[in-house]
Amino acid sequence: MHSAGVGHSGKTTGNSEGGGISATGHIRGWEIGARVNCYVGPDGKDIIEVYLTSGSHGCKGDILVGGFAEP
Repeated sequence: MHSAGVGHSGKTTGNSEGGGISATGHIRGWEIGARVNCYVGPDGKDIIEVYLTSGSHGCKGDILVGGFAEP
């Protein structure tokens, strides 16, 4: 088993159409990582999506692990 180095995080923020804040972060090694998106949905409630990624190598598509919405 080898130890993967940690790549830098790609983090972006902005405003959504509803006036809320949106943010994305990607924490990754070379072969595996996780991306989290947080934004305001059309109904005005916060939504968080978590994806498994193929890391910095980026050879495969992202897989949605889970989605969470404000109650």
